[in-house]
Amino acid sequence: MVRITLEEAQKLIFQQEYAVEAMRRPVTECAGSVLAENLVSGMMQPPFARSAMDGYALRQEDVRKADREYPAILQVVYKTCAGDRPGRNIQPGECVRIMTGAMIPEGADCVIRQEDTDYGEETVQIYTAAVLQQNCCQAGEDFQAGEVLAKAGETVDAYTVAAAVASGKKELSVRRRLRAALVTTGEELCETGSVLQPGQIYNSNQAYLRVRLMQEGCDVVYCKMTGDDRESIARAVQEAADKADFVITTGGVSVGQKDQLPHVMDALGARILFRGIAVKPGMPTMCSVLGKTPVLSLSGNPYSAFSVFELLIRPLTAGLLGADGYDYIRIHTTASSDFLKESRGRRLLRGYYDGTAVALSKKQQNGQLTGGIGCNCLVDVPAGSGPVYAGTPVEIILTGIS
Repeated sequence: MVRITLEEAQKLIFQQEYAVEAMRRPVTECAGSVLAENLVSGMMQPPFARSAMDGYALRQEDVRKADREYPAILQVVYKTCAGDRPGRNIQPGECVRIMTGAMIPEGADCVIRQEDTDYGEETVQIYTAAVLQQNCCQAGEDFQAGEVLAKAGETVDAYTVAAAVASGKKELSVRRRLRAALVTTGEELCETGSVLQPGQIYNSNQAYLRVRLMQEGCDVVYCKMTGDDRESIARAVQEAADKADFVITTGGVSVGQKDQLPHVMDALGARILFRGIAVKPGMPTMCSVLGKTPVLSLSGNPYSAFSVFELLIRPLTAGLLGADGYDYIRIHTTASSDFLKESRGRRLLRGYYDGTAVALSKKQQNGQLTGGIGCNCLVDVPAGSGPVYAGTPVEIILTGIS
């Protein structure tokens, strides 16, 4: 079996043939969604020239020689605050008492901050000269009408929401939430709450993946637990693919007598993207496309499933949402504890990064669930590495799941 690299797997999964449909939603409900079209401003921001200071709006020529010994004395013709309608144009020798955010009156070409005056209300002494447009925010300083504020494929954040509202938008066109399906396979699996029979375990894989999918912003619309027979697995996978935008399966992907997923996907006519990744744990991972629906098939061993899931879920969902990319934060740091095994192949270790160093979990076996409690990263150990000792330089991938 030819195994591809983790990065090759991410690239293949990201390159989806289609994205889910778009929908229009109120701007303030779009945070975390992916834009389906460019956000284009319909107006300039700010729509008028405004003051950046509390002070006095005036003509620069009237204070050209002003200083503290010989202040310029101007008549205050009115006062304006943010939100006020503009008053009359000012003439030579006049000024307007102005507050931050207020519209600069016609005839004024600068603002003197109030600290450089005597705070006069009817007349005011100006103690400093000014330059043109001093303390003035120009109309359109932030953006112009027709300007692209955010591009299709970008994720909406709070700044995008604020810019959209500032440009007069009430709704945005975004991709709808993804619908995910889970199929967990294995005769040994038992539903929580049932009495375990000899040889059975509770279905913790389904619980973990369901929670993580919801944390990734997906709606889990189908969950099915099957045995190891091909017919029940095939039926569940087809039902899942019919209901969801993508399917996650666990178990049955290796080369054992009861590892049925490869046979099932072949029988269903799925197109295999890859089978096997050159990383431990998670080597048997497979991905295929059934019709238009991606099916990511993970190992049944908890850590084998969870580690690879963390590094493939973002490219998978990003591709289906038409996003312009996906991101994993990698950090070079040092280990603060030991892992004493050699790594002939590339290996992923669970750890907790505190901003200074990474502490490796004491439990790294594939079937050990509790080894991931409190962890927030994976340590990416290159092939051919020796043991990892405290103080060893390492590279980590933040998962953000703790």
